[in-house]
Amino acid sequence: MRVLKTPDGEDVVVSINSDVCLYKAPTNSPFTERRDTVGNDIYAHKARSGAIYFYIYSWSTRQPAGYSLLTADEVRDRLINLASLSGWSRLNSNEMKTAERYFPGIFKRL
Repeated sequence: MRVLKTPDGEDVVVSINSDVCLYKAPTNSPFTERRDTVGNDIYAHKARSGAIYFYIYSWSTRQPAGYSLLTADEVRDRLINLASLSGWSRLNSNEMKTAERYFPGIFKRL
């Protein structure tokens, strides 16, 4: 678990083990020869108040993981971008269905 601060100074306790994963970055890129892998996973956290918070979990095989809160607009833009990619880093069909739950109609223009 990790405590993140909102711009208003409120604490948000997040956990990649229990929060909803909207996008999980591939762990092995076809472009890396070594196991020097990095990724940015996107999660949604529902607080006890009912508020939804979105965050990125940035991980690397060489550095400690980091967390950053994102706005709903930032997450929506990232998910649309990831859905429009082709190949290994694209959103999969399950991730697209999960994204639709949080952002109804998000992929209608694709």
